[in-house]
Amino acid sequence: MASTSNTSQDVDTNPSQDVDNNPPQPSHSFRFWAIIVSLMIASLLSALDVSVISTAMPSIVHDLGSTYAFIWIANAYFLTMTAFQPIYGQTANIFGRRSLTLLAVLLFAVGSAVSGSAPNLGALIVGRAIQGIGGGGINILIEIVVADLLPLRQRPKFISIIFTAYTVAVVLGPVIGGLLSERVTWRWIFYLNLPVSGVALIMLFAVLRVQYKKDSMRNSLKRVDFGGNVLLIASVVSVLLALTWGGVEFPWSSWRTILPLVLGVLGIAAFLGIESTR
Repeated sequence: MASTSNTSQDVDTNPSQDVDNNPPQPSHSFRFWAIIVSLMIASLLSALDVSVISTAMPSIVHDLGSTYAFIWIANAYFLTMTAFQPIYGQTANIFGRRSLTLLAVLLFAVGSAVSGSAPNLGALIVGRAIQGIGGGGINILIEIVVADLLPLRQRPKFISIIFTAYTVAVVLGPVIGGLLSERVTWRWIFYLNLPVSGVALIMLFAVLRVQYKKDSMRNSLKRVDFGGNVLLIASVVSVLLALTWGGVEFPWSSWRTILPLVLGVLGIAAFLGIESTR
């Protein structure tokens, strides 16, 4: 890793190099730390919306109407966040870390705007799903970017620094959600993400430049497991449908609950089996 006197090499570390022959240096450049801070801000965004919704749910249901579908306000976020992480990981070599990271933060901001301005429960669920697509990309791309910046022995230190923001946001989420929904309106839970997303986008656009092993578009596309991704998304949706319907829409003993649950579990097992052989 280069010292502060060589900024361009500081963010262009080749992760494939032998870490035993490249001991960590005592300092890093301004650009390096700017990237770390911008990734922390992005991580905070993704984490906050994992837990912030819990204490605001009564206010949301009261304003938009109480139906069993309110469960999907949380589920839609987790579903798309989980399902799209493999897609981001597999396409990072095709479109580049910078472009995909900016796209993920932008999608998160768009989802926040849609959620905050939602006139009904359906629109809020759509907004949360868009947020999840962005949040899933943020989570996986943080680790990819850190792997590009640093040799193996230094990665745990900086990943732990970045995800400290994640942990703080998860812990403070319910407090922030409760205060905003009680003192102002639950819509500010989502509107608050917009200026923070703007700061993250500006910083990432300005400083995020990393080198990574590139391949041709054709070879990169061959490595994208389109079938596996479709199988994973369908399986996760199936499991969440069963867990959402069980005891609410249908009895747990109903075939309408058991069938999607079994199909989803089998699908996830098949996905893991297929991926383990790739």
